[in-house]
Amino acid sequence: MKEAKVNTAEEVNRKYKSWTYTIRRSNRAKRLRLNITVKDGLVVVLPRGFNEKEIPAILDSQANWITAGLAKVKITKALFRPTSINLPAIEETWNVTYFSTPSKQLTVHEDDYFSLVVSGESEDPYNISEALNSWMRQKAQEVFIPWVSRISREHSLPFNKVTIRRQKTRWGSCSSQKSLNLNQNLLFLPAPLAGYVMTHELAHTKHHNHSPAFWKYLNTLLPDSKRLQKETVGSYSQVPHWAWQR
Repeated sequence: MKEAKVNTAEEVNRKYKSWTYTIRRSNRAKRLRLNITVKDGLVVVLPRGFNEKEIPAILDSQANWITAGLAKVKITKALFRPTSINLPAIEETWNVTYFSTPSKQLTVHEDDYFSLVVSGESEDPYNISEALNSWMRQKAQEVFIPWVSRISREHSLPFNKVTIRRQKTRWGSCSSQKSLNLNQNLLFLPAPLAGYVMTHELAHTKHHNHSPAFWKYLNTLLPDSKRLQKETVGSYSQVPHWAWQR
């Protein structure tokens, strides 16, 4: 349901027991509504003329729902607002700090000593996720394109182009036109596994399938390819939650 537009000047912050909540009065609201969001926390939407003295009793009646919802918000904020980003593929760890400004557009700036500064309205962890993932895509492009090019030259496996994307179900792919797609989240894997995915996809320029001939050929490129394949398939848990969020 589309949220009723209200005058933000009419928003009032209140505290009841251990809960802090915001009151919003709405011309369109027919009855009191309780909303919990990551950005705003607990919000009590009131119709015009509603007596605020009735709010505590309503909050008490929804205590379990409120407690569970606020706990989920707390967890989400912790998961989606990282204070550090570890990238094993390139052996880098970046510290992340947040600088709140009136700008609605979040920016990510690389400072000295592997430090990232996120500037803007940085209270919404989902917006933070999008900003950090944009930075991740740029970092992956800087690293993966020359990396896969070196492997290509080493094994004489030419390709057409490389595209960096964020995917939930694939680490990489190779089209029939020899265009490679690499998942930016490979940065969260150890270097041998990230390199394996690149070699795997380049091998598809010779065998565009997963036939026995493909696996035999891949094993000539990487003698321990079976072990690397198994470890790569089981490594999705190494990617933090915020990096999967779309």
